[in-house]
Amino acid sequence: MDISFVKLGSQRYKRISFIDNYTPIRLKATLDLVSSSNHFPKLLIQHENELWVEYLDGHLLNIMSDPICDQLAKLYGDLSSINPTKITAGKYVNEIEINLDFLRKMDVIDYQLQQKLLSLLTRIAPKEVWVGLDYADAIPSNFLIQKDSHKLVAIDIESLKEEALLGRGLAKAATIWLDDVYLRRIINYLKENKHPDFYSDMEFINLYFRSEWLKSLFLRNKRKRLANNRHILLQLV
Repeated sequence: MDISFVKLGSQRYKRISFIDNYTPIRLKATLDLVSSSNHFPKLLIQHENELWVEYLDGHLLNIMSDPICDQLAKLYGDLSSINPTKITAGKYVNEIEINLDFLRKMDVIDYQLQQKLLSLLTRIAPKEVWVGLDYADAIPSNFLIQKDSHKLVAIDIESLKEEALLGRGLAKAATIWLDDVYLRRIINYLKENKHPDFYSDMEFINLYFRSEWLKSLFLRNKRKRLANNRHILLQLV
C-alpha cells in the first residue's frame, strides 16, 4: 500500500494505492456503509487499485477526555448498529483454544496459566456473539482530532472490518491504552442508546483478542512487545 496527497483546485485528498484491485473495491463498499457518519473520511472515488478520500487537517489522538470518549462511544455505537448479526460463538471459542495451545507450546504462557484460562473460557463463553462492522485497529495513531472542530475521525480505513466480532476493537483499545473509566463510559453510552449488547461479553472478547494478539506478536517476531505484554492474559484470571 502506498499513500500520497494530491490537490485538486482548493481541495486536498489522500490517495491510497493498493497492490491489488479487490481491496479498494471491498473498502469502497465498506465506506459506503458509513457514508452518513461524520467519524470517517469521505470517499471521493475508487478507480482500479486506488481510493481517494478527503484530506483531514488535525493531530493524532494523544490526550483522552470525556468529550473525546463520548465521540468514540458514538463511533462504536454507530458501527455496531450497521447490519449486526448474532451467530454461534463456537468459532471464536475454538480459536481461543487454538491460540492458548500455541502460546503454551511456544513458551509464551505456561501449562498452569493455560489451564486457568481454559477454565475461565468454559465459565464465560457465551452461546452466541454479535458480529458486524467494527473498527478493529483501535490505537491512538489511527484516530485524528480535526483542527477546528475537534471532531474525532477514524482515519485508517483498512481497520473497518465487516462480519467482525463486535467489541474486538474496544478490547484492543482497553488492552493497550484506553483507561477502564473511559471503557465503562463507552459501555454506559451503548447501554443507554440500546445498541447491540456485545459489551455483555467483554470478558470473553478480551480473552479472544489478547490470545489472538499475543499469537500475532510471536508470529511477526515482535519479541520485545511480546515480552512487555505477556502479563495481559494473567490479568484475566
